[in-house]
Amino acid sequence: MRVRAGLITAIYLWGLLFCFSVFGAEPEAILRQVDQARYFGTLYFEGEMQVQRRFKRTKQFKIWQEGDQKSFIEFVNKSDAGTKFLKLEDQLWLYYPQVDDVIKIGGYMLRDGFMGSDFSYDDVMDEAALLSDYTVQVHPSEKSVSENVTCLLLTARRDGVGYPTREIWVDTTRYVILKMNLFAQSGVLLKEMTFSGYFKVDRFWFPKRMRMRSVLRKNSQTDFYISNVKLSPLLSKDRFSKKAFYVD
Repeated sequence: MRVRAGLITAIYLWGLLFCFSVFGAEPEAILRQVDQARYFGTLYFEGEMQVQRRFKRTKQFKIWQEGDQKSFIEFVNKSDAGTKFLKLEDQLWLYYPQVDDVIKIGGYMLRDGFMGSDFSYDDVMDEAALLSDYTVQVHPSEKSVSENVTCLLLTARRDGVGYPTREIWVDTTRYVILKMNLFAQSGVLLKEMTFSGYFKVDRFWFPKRMRMRSVLRKNSQTDFYISNVKLSPLLSKDRFSKKAFYVD
């Protein structure tokens, strides 16, 4: 009987450990993998942004990036040619070639639409690891789409985080995000974001298209397309400085 009791106790304790690993540590581990899959070191890519409201506007751009602290964006479509953005840590500057002026974007301006799109300047700035800004748990009410897709509920660790709550659906075979819902402090759903057409460059997965839909604005969405991805490109020493505003 002692042996049987010991075996039963061992099975019970193993069951507790299993439950803890699945329902406690696993969500954090999944989000950590997602963060690692989003860190590219230095990166260059080209893109197109299609803003759809009463009519469609299309913009093309180039992006250079170093980690999650530095990025430089240059628009190349005719109506916006030469418009450039520089991000250094939590600072963002905009260069307007028409007036040869540099504007620092901050405060409530960060909530405005990036170049008139459904992405805010805050969204563009948001490249930090999700796990550093949010606690995470398996969503208590959302069901997974399939056995390889898990829905996570993210809650901001502190005030000042762009979206206090997020729901994300993660493909746990590639650790990429398929869908993301963004909520206000009140719990109101603000935006829905989907990621599709993933393609691989070296060991990293990139979405061909990201779609942002503003829930509170009727018939408003922006498609963000990525192409010509280059990892570890050679960058000039002034790429992430204001000097780059004045270089073609």
